[in-house]
Amino acid sequence: MTFLAPDALGRCLLGLALTLFAALPAAAGERAPVVVELFTSQGCNSCPPADKFLGELAQRNDVLALSFHVDYWDYLGWKDTFGSKENTHRQSLYRDRLMGRYVYTPQMIIDGRVEMQGTDRSRAATEIVKSKTLAELGDNAALAPIDCSETKDGKYMVSLPARPGIGAVPLWLVRFDPRHEVAIGRGENSGRKLVYTNVVREIRRIGEWKGEAMQLTLPADAVPQGSGAAILAQDGHAGRILAAGRF
Repeated sequence: MTFLAPDALGRCLLGLALTLFAALPAAAGERAPVVVELFTSQGCNSCPPADKFLGELAQRNDVLALSFHVDYWDYLGWKDTFGSKENTHRQSLYRDRLMGRYVYTPQMIIDGRVEMQGTDRSRAATEIVKSKTLAELGDNAALAPIDCSETKDGKYMVSLPARPGIGAVPLWLVRFDPRHEVAIGRGENSGRKLVYTNVVREIRRIGEWKGEAMQLTLPADAVPQGSGAAILAQDGHAGRILAAGRF
């Protein structure tokens, strides 16, 4: 159920090289992970291949893969168990900023800067390489790394580097469930058992970053046991992501 025509892909050898390069893990602490957001739905029969692809990306230490379930396909006969109006609103804001005409699934957003069809592995590989290249070149458009760690008393420490000139940017705590397996009872995927990775359950503002080195301490209950968590510095709910890190 996709409404975006796939891009024309040429230069097959170059695409293969980029894919292989993108598969190499980044050394710890060198740069922020590339943030890949997938907008998906349990009621969309084109989404399972994209969900599988996101699961593969989630295994990489140089990628922060997040799954956002929307609710606008619920009318087809199956209510997405993770879908929310907040996720649909986030996708709509990306649509408006990235010059899209409509929302669709599966849609992938990389670093809040570019969108593509969620099953377009070649395009995704190219854009992940581009994000990493920006960081290696020291480009100010590249994501800054956020150091996230757990203290001895069970609290969470968030440390951001200095990055002058960015203005005031909200900091968001993103909480997600690492894995779910769902049996679909009705709709376009009826009878299938599908696996979902890093399913976002909450995005909550926790502070503001003004480009200065800073630290935040979050209470132990900020990340419930069994949950995954990440920190994003992002202007609004769908602006360019300027810094990222994960626990």
